[in-house]
Amino acid sequence: MNDHYSLFRMLVSMSRVQNMHGRLADSLKSTGQQFVPCTRISASVGRLLREHLDQGRLEFVTSVQLRLALGEMACFRVHVRDDHRTTIDHNSTELSRQNSTKVILSTVYAVEYLNLVHVHPIRQQYLFAVPTINSVCVCDCAGGEDHCRPGHQYNNCTADTLCVTSYHAHQKPVGCPSGAEADLCCQISVKPYRNWIFRALYIGQPATVAKFAYRRYSINNNDQTWTLEVEQHLTVTLNEPSDFNIATDSLHFSLNGGLPHWQLKEGMYFHRQLQAPQQNANEKQRANDDDDNKLHVGVPLNEPDEWDPNKLGWLRLENGHWIAHHGHLQLPTLQHVQVDDCKRQIYTVDYNARHSGGVGQPNFGTSVQENEPWIRRVRSQLNSVEIEHRRSPTVDVQVQINGTRFVNVSVSHRDSVLSDFEASIVVDSTNNRYLNLTLHNARGMLLGTVYTDESSQTAELAFSLRAQSEQSDSSGTVHTVRLALPPEVNGSRRVCLEVNPETSVCRTANYVVQPTLKQPALAMASWSVKQGECENCNQITLQSIGKYLNPLQWFDGIGDVSEMIAVAIESLFSILVILMLLCLCRRFAWPILRLAIHPAGKSKSPGI
Repeated sequence: MNDHYSLFRMLVSMSRVQNMHGRLADSLKSTGQQFVPCTRISASVGRLLREHLDQGRLEFVTSVQLRLALGEMACFRVHVRDDHRTTIDHNSTELSRQNSTKVILSTVYAVEYLNLVHVHPIRQQYLFAVPTINSVCVCDCAGGEDHCRPGHQYNNCTADTLCVTSYHAHQKPVGCPSGAEADLCCQISVKPYRNWIFRALYIGQPATVAKFAYRRYSINNNDQTWTLEVEQHLTVTLNEPSDFNIATDSLHFSLNGGLPHWQLKEGMYFHRQLQAPQQNANEKQRANDDDDNKLHVGVPLNEPDEWDPNKLGWLRLENGHWIAHHGHLQLPTLQHVQVDDCKRQIYTVDYNARHSGGVGQPNFGTSVQENEPWIRRVRSQLNSVEIEHRRSPTVDVQVQINGTRFVNVSVSHRDSVLSDFEASIVVDSTNNRYLNLTLHNARGMLLGTVYTDESSQTAELAFSLRAQSEQSDSSGTVHTVRLALPPEVNGSRRVCLEVNPETSVCRTANYVVQPTLKQPALAMASWSVKQGECENCNQITLQSIGKYLNPLQWFDGIGDVSEMIAVAIESLFSILVILMLLCLCRRFAWPILRLAIHPAGKSKSPGI
């Protein structure tokens, strides 16, 4: 070999997979026993020897290639040997040692894929409420006291949340003493439904963020004692390759891939807003996880620059006050009212606003968790929305170990376990197909296959899942899984779960079709019958009569010269009519009345 002998010698070997057969169940943390659920991982180990001739030392670089799925933990065991007397024989491709190799340390490194989160930026947002609209009206008959005037329109009425007055002329004079048209004046008030406050969000395209846990265990007492020495959480963005180092252990991590196929669309969403600033962080987190604070879709929602009353979000909270865009003009146009009995103050009212809390439960749509089974949890932050995934494609992880001692690496895992399971294929109300699995006493990674018939000859699709106990029943631990299926699956199927290469459990998945979701019926007009609170309105009193004896009231309402000329002509015409009636009475009615009092056949007595 010449002086340019390669400084790098690659010794590549496939990983030796060590089945721990449950021994990790007896592993210890620093203060007690800690179960280390190492899952079955496909991995390869490569070793690179670097010879630094100028420094007179060797450097061993060992790399482990892993493919981690969400929830998996990869464990690789490192044996460090005393290689201080190791020499390089340039005439051989093998390492020769003058003394026997001595193992001085055995360590287990664990890398766990904790969660996958889509972080959606919030582009715009506002606070709103579902409006509850109410009307209080007074019907005023023509004549009598004046309880309603045209100037009643478009005024602020009370100190309520939002209140505007309205005026409705030409109402039916039912019950009125005269036959003239009546007037109706109303106060329209708007309040939040149950004092609930919602936050409308416009979310953008997400960044994909994954969290990993790195742990280091030391092994003693013939592999019976595992002591957790180091634990560190690593957060990386999967939108681009990521690299980071752990200096204390001379480890270098490289992550790539793993972008999920599912994500929320860019657009408008809303959720309940917390109204208790005094809550601590734990209480706020519990409230965020409550059903009332899920991210909702499925109903029309105004964008920040929209104010459509037929969508949610037109009653907004700004600077501590409830406002509606041009509310003094908009609210009267939403109200439709008609009088049933003016004297008794009975009227019916309805509003041209689809989403309000006036009658029954408002329509809040559905939560994204109900629509998208791949969503595990939603967290709404101040400037972002975090969507945690239930499953994810695998992530390529490369772990590189650098050192001056020879390192032997073996990948460890626990056996997978499954006692039994039930399966069903469900077509839900929105025609989505899912494979529902209920696993009993399951642990570890399971490989699944769906066959078209009972003979298990033709495989239709395959999947993998990681079982982790969620609850317990009388028969042991139970784990439920929901997997999306393609539309081609249109009947019962045979499902097999492979626990290990020698053991499989197969069951028949029955085909269940749920009723198709009916389209919501168009809302019909829901007229509400109400009675006004003005008990003494439209009653004839001495005050109402005396008002018309005042000559100043005769000219009330005259606004310009044309009205004055019209009143003068009407007055002259009325006087002429009265004079004609007097003439007719004197010419015809008076003689008839005199004959009735003094008949013509009766003469006066003498002496009178």
